[in-house]
Amino acid sequence: MNVLFIDILCLISYVILAIKSRQNWTIWLAGLQLSEVLAHLPTIILTGFVAHTYEAMQGFWAVPTLFTMVVGVFFERLDSNGIHSHIAEHK
Repeated sequence: MNVLFIDILCLISYVILAIKSRQNWTIWLAGLQLSEVLAHLPTIILTGFVAHTYEAMQGFWAVPTLFTMVVGVFFERLDSNGIHSHIAEHK
């Protein structure tokens, strides 16, 4: 249950970030975290749920979440430095 609590706190913070940000990647981040939270439901609802399946579901969403953060921050940095718009001008 402690992991569920932490995942819910992360979801709330990502939703607040998505609301306040103008970047699209923050919406994806909140959506991926929602999937993390929803992965807890089978263990709460079903008593005979297999622990290995739960662990796989939890770990599966970590990689896309981290990838979204890395790519989103990278392109946000490019855009804030004017590099992204500079590259688009030369095409």
